[in-house]
Amino acid sequence: MAISFEYYATTYKGKLSESKFDELVPRAFDVLTLKFGSKVDNGDSSKKAQCYQVDYFAEVGINSNVESERLGDYNVTKKAVKEYDGMRISPIAIGLLGGQVGWIR
Repeated sequence: MAISFEYYATTYKGKLSESKFDELVPRAFDVLTLKFGSKVDNGDSSKKAQCYQVDYFAEVGINSNVESERLGDYNVTKKAVKEYDGMRISPIAIGLLGGQVGWIR
């Protein structure tokens, strides 16, 4: 079960708005469940991992693969995003759910 905004805001002390959280939490839950299966439960580590994943998506994006884009004098650069078995997963979430962070490439 995905975490609630109340848990994210009060226990984890997350800073996202409720609307942004509501947009990201289903995707965060889905990607962690896809990778870690039954380890994504109602335990403390799982809840923390979901919070870190929500924040990770908020920081690096969900789908964007753009690293740098230029239009005239305007340049936008996005920091490199690491993937874990082809999925964008927070390194902290991986550690909390028992994955091997060294596998990140």
